[in-house]
Amino acid sequence: MYTEEPEMNELETKGKIQTLRVFASVLLSSLFILVTYQIALGEIDEKKLIQQLIRFGLTVLLMVFIFKGKEWAKNIFTFLFVLGILNGLWFLFKIYTLEGKIPIIFLIIIYSIAIHHLNFSESFKAYFKHLKKNQ
Repeated sequence: MYTEEPEMNELETKGKIQTLRVFASVLLSSLFILVTYQIALGEIDEKKLIQQLIRFGLTVLLMVFIFKGKEWAKNIFTFLFVLGILNGLWFLFKIYTLEGKIPIIFLIIIYSIAIHHLNFSESFKAYFKHLKKNQ
């Protein structure tokens, strides 16, 4: 039976809204990379497209678990973002054109914001505590 979720205070509500914004940024940047990669190839690489769609689906699944208050999902997400940033930094030194560096810099910024939000934001901590308390 459906039970009504308890009211959130202002900080928890702010955490929920910011989390939605951060997750939307991550998903939009993932879609941007997925599409621009395929366009840059000039033809659709089905194997790579399937791999990217599976990764996108797993990203969404982790987000769902974070919204259910699962600590392990938050930790995995953070770890993957750190790997993404390290990978991006490595690619920055490999790519010589500015046009190639701009999407990488964009992703590094988005992933850094996500790491900060999930681990250091007071509003997210309050919202996450609310989620865990009401499981």
